[in-house]
Amino acid sequence: MSSEQQASASSVESESGGSMCGYKREYSIEVPASSSSSSSSRVKVAVYGGSFDPITDAHLKVMAECIHSGKADEVWVVPCANRRDKPLVASALDRLIMAHQAVNTTFGSRFPVYVKDMDVFNETATPTYYLMKQLTKEVPGNDFYFVLGSDLLPGLRKWDMGEELASEFNFLIMERPGYPICKENMPAHYELLSRPEFTMTITKLSSSEVRKRIRKNVSLVDGLIPSSVLAHIIRNHLYKCSLPQQSNRLPLSVTTPISVHPVPDLPDDDSSQSTAACTPESSPRPADA
Repeated sequence: MSSEQQASASSVESESGGSMCGYKREYSIEVPASSSSSSSSRVKVAVYGGSFDPITDAHLKVMAECIHSGKADEVWVVPCANRRDKPLVASALDRLIMAHQAVNTTFGSRFPVYVKDMDVFNETATPTYYLMKQLTKEVPGNDFYFVLGSDLLPGLRKWDMGEELASEFNFLIMERPGYPICKENMPAHYELLSRPEFTMTITKLSSSEVRKRIRKNVSLVDGLIPSSVLAHIIRNHLYKCSLPQQSNRLPLSVTTPISVHPVPDLPDDDSSQSTAACTPESSPRPADA
């Protein structure tokens, strides 16, 4: 992964509308430059925002398919700060670490998926409209597409500045199982996450389902989240994780002692003696009486 060039911090003064109005604040966003080495053509960036509390294999499949579909040159994974409508469980730092661990252990070093911390450490989450507005302003050489599941389309225009968001910015829409795409809910500018010759692998798995399983028994999420993320959750006792009472696997702290018997150098022409010497249990026998 190439080093990220950090632009100077900038802010957008906003006054929200809709169902969550009545406040005015500045959103401070640290905007990174594109990680792409190409400067001759515009870079198409899929912005994948979310709480990632925790990040799951379903999230990783979406990132992968954004690239495999050919609809994006890069994916920027943007963990959000604390949300007023949805209190988060893990800290900003833990969620950021888990996102990095998941991406680094799932994708190759040249696969263009990058975790960005432009919002996660803010006091409250930046509404998507202002995030996209700032990205477009600060990195004008990129074309930004916000990744959105079909399950969220019906409520899109109820978000902060939702009408403006749906009419001004590009979207990359992924169809989730059980939520068929309804064109009347679609934003003005969108592309579908699809490729004619392939079937996109989008999994119906929520972070809330993962947290519920972790509280019940942490082994119930084996195969649903990266092993590096699971190790971080157990090590830091996140989500009130419940360890299994019995396990066939030895704890990592338990080691089995191994005895090593040195084998002396033997002549090459004495195969029988060599075979005996290579057996740790072998020992000289007394001569027959």
